[in-house]
Amino acid sequence: MGNSDYENAKQMNLAAVECLKKGDLGCALENFSKALECLPEGELEAKARLHSNMGHAQVRLQRYDNALSSFTNAADFLAALDTLTVRLPNDTCPNYC
Repeated sequence: MGNSDYENAKQMNLAAVECLKKGDLGCALENFSKALECLPEGELEAKARLHSNMGHAQVRLQRYDNALSSFTNAADFLAALDTLTVRLPNDTCPNYC
């Protein structure tokens, strides 16, 4: 996996943000999932952000068990980085950050 994988993940994340702007949460979740699949192994912080974004969308869809799992995954990736907070750019999740 290389730089192109990271770029593909970035494009999938941007597509997810566009879906969020349109209110299409299912589309956003699909693109966040695709972005996770594209990310190289070592991108723990990016994986944490994507899981967190997924959790927020799942809450809005009232999929609370899925949201809990996504938030737990985000916390696990952050713990692996020994990081206490997730810093999300405003354009990553404009509706909830």
